[in-house]
Amino acid sequence: MSEYVECYENLKAAVVKLAADDYRRALIRLRRHPKDTNALHTKIECELFFRKGIEMYSDMDGEVLIKEIQERVRREHNEQRTVK
Repeated sequence: MSEYVECYENLKAAVVKLAADDYRRALIRLRRHPKDTNALHTKIECELFFRKGIEMYSDMDGEVLIKEIQERVRREHNEQRTVK
């Protein structure tokens, strides 16, 4: 694989990772502050990316990714409630 192709692949992976991180943070924020319009906007934008734009960056299934991130946030939230 050429150096340019590898750099391009790394960039595509970074875009998907950033969207996943942003989505996770937005979900966490919305759990604490359900009316936070910035978090809601980020959530909607990320879901749109996962459903309609991710195929340009990855062969991942966007719906599966959404569900996995939501489940992770749910588990983390439940674990934090258990610890308190």
